[in-house]
Amino acid sequence: PVLATAADAELACIYDTVGGNPLAIRLVVGQVHVHSLQHIVRNLRQVKGESTENLYAYIYRQAWESLDELGKRILLAMPLVPPAGDDLEFIAAMSEIDIDELARGLNQLVARNLVDARGGLNQRRYSIHGLTRTFLHQQVLVWMQ
Repeated sequence: PVLATAADAELACIYDTVGGNPLAIRLVVGQVHVHSLQHIVRNLRQVKGESTENLYAYIYRQAWESLDELGKRILLAMPLVPPAGDDLEFIAAMSEIDIDELARGLNQLVARNLVDARGGLNQRRYSIHGLTRTFLHQQVLVWMQ
C-alpha cells in the first residue's frame, strides 16, 4: 500500500539498483513490509555491480533474516510443493504445520513475494519461483549448519 502512493521518481531507485530484474524487484518490494525503502536501497547499493547471483543471495538473505520462525519453517517446506503449486491442505499435510498457522505464515510469505498465491475465489494454490527453490536448496541449508 505504501508503494502505491509513491512517486515514480521514488520507485526508480529500485529499478536502477537491481538492474530491472523482475524477480529482484518483486523481492525488494516485499521487503518494504519490513524495512524502509531508503534502508533497502542503501544496503542493495553495497552489492550493486556484483554478479546477479550475489545480488540474489543478498536479497534472499535479507528476506530470510526478516522472517519469523513460522515463516522460515513454511518456506523451507515449499520446495516439496510441486512447481505448479498446491493448496493449503496439501501443504499442511506435507509440512505437518497446523492449517491455521500455515495460513497465517503464508500471509507473511505472500506479502513479501517469497511465495506466490494463484487461483480463483474458491481455490488458491501456493508455489515458489524456481530461483527461490534453488536459493533454499543451496543457501539456506548452508546458513543453518
